[in-house]
Amino acid sequence: MKSIITLLIFAATQTYSASAPVSFDQAPDTIRTLTDGFQNLGNEARPRAYWNWLNGAVTHAALTRDLEEAKAKGLGGLEMWDTEAMQNPGGFVPAGPPFMGPESVASMHHAMKEAKRLGLDLGLITSSGWNAGGPWVSPEMASKNLFVATEVVTGPAQISRKLAFPEVPRDCHSGTANPGTGEICS
Repeated sequence: MKSIITLLIFAATQTYSASAPVSFDQAPDTIRTLTDGFQNLGNEARPRAYWNWLNGAVTHAALTRDLEEAKAKGLGGLEMWDTEAMQNPGGFVPAGPPFMGPESVASMHHAMKEAKRLGLDLGLITSSGWNAGGPWVSPEMASKNLFVATEVVTGPAQISRKLAFPEVPRDCHSGTANPGTGEICS
């Protein structure tokens, strides 16, 4: 019994000494490196954001301001994305230069230089608009549309009805067929 009590006391003192706080002044380099990593995060550990260039309508001054704000807010980088303003009444968001045209590429170069100056990572989503395509994509290879039809019903009841084909906007993609009428959009 005496040896068991001695063994328990020995185990308890070893557990206490192993859990005693470690001084960072005496810490091995690996602990110091780990601590520094948490206090000084690299870009790979920082959040990123999609950076929408609506209709490609950007200015170099606005790009610089956006990048400086991203850096000031702690982001590690941005993903450039030339997106279309789908709902744009009255042309509120002006049309910018064509995606991957000379002006568009010059703006990307400007953003790349500014991101490097600020120590930010920068990516590029290589499609124009929400449709993941561009002017080089033929209509048959372009993203398709989803049109919706609704029918109001009351119940509870067992209902069997055929939905009417939804109305398709007249400005559907050129060269595609309106599935309801078979008419080719021009």
